[in-house]
Amino acid sequence: MTDNVAVLTGAILRRTDGVELIVSAGGTLATSGTLTVPVVAATDGAATNTAGNTPLEIVSGVTSTSTTAPTCAVDGDGLSLGVDVEDMESYRARILFRKRNPPHGGNAADYVDWTGQVAGVSFFLDRPTVYVERLWQGAGTIRVFPLMYDLYPNGIPSAADVLRVAAYIETVRPAGAKVTIAAPQAVPVDITIAGLSPNTSEVQEAVLAELRDTFFRLSRPAGNDDAFGSMPYLASPFSFSLSWIWQAVANATGEQRHRIASPSADQALLSGQMAVLGTVTFIP
Repeated sequence: MTDNVAVLTGAILRRTDGVELIVSAGGTLATSGTLTVPVVAATDGAATNTAGNTPLEIVSGVTSTSTTAPTCAVDGDGLSLGVDVEDMESYRARILFRKRNPPHGGNAADYVDWTGQVAGVSFFLDRPTVYVERLWQGAGTIRVFPLMYDLYPNGIPSAADVLRVAAYIETVRPAGAKVTIAAPQAVPVDITIAGLSPNTSEVQEAVLAELRDTFFRLSRPAGNDDAFGSMPYLASPFSFSLSWIWQAVANATGEQRHRIASPSADQALLSGQMAVLGTVTFIP
C-alpha cells in the first residue's frame, strides 16, 4: 500500500483474473509510505499462488485521507502455499509405495512416505519425486529433497514450502533423528542447437517441448548416498547426460537433423544440486 491509509481486517483485494485475497490483519499508515499486511486467498488451490509485485485492485476495506488514491501490489516474495486437492493418480502412487515399503521405524522409504503426505509434494508411479540422502552429515542425519511439480515447473519448492514439509516431518520422525528438509539447488543447463532442419517456429516449439519433458522425467537431485536399483529414491551421485539432450531434440516432431553445439559434455552435479532447463538458443 502507498499513501496514508487504513486497511481493515477482512479487506478484499483482487487480481486482474478475479482471484480475491483477504487481509488477515489490518493496519494503518499515518503518513505517506508503504504498509505491508498479510493476506489469505478467498479460495483454495494452486491458482491462488501469485508472483511478486503483481498489482491488485482494492475492492473493499481500504480508506485513505490522501488526495492520491492508494495503490496495492503483492510484495516481492509473492504468495505461495496454495495447492490443489490431490488427484487419484498421486493418491494411488502413494498407497502402492506404502504397500511395497511397509513402515520400518524411520528408514529411507519411511521419509519418502511421510514427505509424500504433505500437500503439494508430487508423487508418481513411474519415478521418485522425494529423494533421501542418508548419513549426509554423519550418524543419525538424513536429508530429504521433496519435489513439487504441480506448483513449480522444475519441481523445486520454495523456502516456505520447505518449512511446511519440515514442520510435518518433525511430528513423525523418530526421536533422535536429525532431519534436514532441503530444496535442491537449481543448475541451469543452457543449450545451443545448431543446424536445425527444418528451422521453423513449429519445429523449434516441438524441440522445446521435448526438452522440457526430458528434464521433467530425468532430472533429479544429486547426493552422496549409495545407489541401489531397489531404492531409486536415494540421492546418489548423478549427472545430466548429454545424450538425453541429443535424443530429446531428435524426438521433436518434424525434426530431420541437428547438432548440439553446447553443452559438449554431461552436466556434472554436486551433492544437493539438480539440473534444470536453462536458455535454449537456435543458431544456423
